[in-house]
Amino acid sequence: MAQRGDKKYTINISHLTPNGKVAKILELADVNPEKLGETKNKDIRDAANKTGEMMGKYPELTELHEKEIFDAIIDKKVKSDEVLQKVNDVVNSAVEPFNPDNKLNLENVSGLTHI
Repeated sequence: MAQRGDKKYTINISHLTPNGKVAKILELADVNPEKLGETKNKDIRDAANKTGEMMGKYPELTELHEKEIFDAIIDKKVKSDEVLQKVNDVVNSAVEPFNPDNKLNLENVSGLTHI
């Protein structure tokens, strides 16, 4: 994956699963930017960046969650700026202990109680 000169971006991207879905999509976008267009490339980079940030912040997340976070952002099911709070709500929920085998269901998360 190409580095973009932004240290935070590079660190976030390093948290993605090597050869995982998100890393592969990001690599394809970097290799053929003209195919997808500037807007789609930016959307992919932004979604991958935010996904990597969440993977670094919450090491208990799995590749399943990585795909789910990326897909939710790229498909606009969840606003990029709401992802951190929604992932935090699920991982730190006092209502239901976090189970790494379960999906996050980000689009359905709202106002859970924290420990």
